[in-house]
Amino acid sequence: MKWLHYYNTLQTAAPPSLPPAGTFCNRTWDGWLCWSDSAPGTAMQLCPDYFQDFDPSEKATKVCNLDGQWFRHPESNRIWSNYTQCQMYTKDKLMFAFSLYYLAIVGHGLSVVSLIISLCIFSYFK
Repeated sequence: MKWLHYYNTLQTAAPPSLPPAGTFCNRTWDGWLCWSDSAPGTAMQLCPDYFQDFDPSEKATKVCNLDGQWFRHPESNRIWSNYTQCQMYTKDKLMFAFSLYYLAIVGHGLSVVSLIISLCIFSYFK
C-alpha cells in the first residue's frame, strides 16, 4: 500500500498551485501518479518506486492536448498515461534471468552426464 501513502502525502503536502494561464489540463490521479495542472504538451514524472518491476530513474509521460484535455487512448477511449519507459530495463533483466536459467540447466545436465559416466566406470572396475 505504498502507493496509497504516496497519494495521501501528495494530497496533504502539495499545496494547490494556481493553474497556468490559458488552456491547461486539470490535475488528476491516474491510479499510479498524481499529475499536476499542465499546459498543452507532454508532462513527465519519474516512474513510481513502489512497483517492483518499474525503474524509478525512468520517466512516465502524459499528454495534454491543445484543447486542455488529457490524451485518451484510441482503443479504450480512457485517459491514458504512458508508463512503457518505466519497464524499459525489465525486459533486459528478464533476458538475463533466462540466460542464468539455461546456464543452470546446462550445468545440471553436464553434472548428471558426468555422474552416469563415473558410475559406469566404477561399475566396470567393480
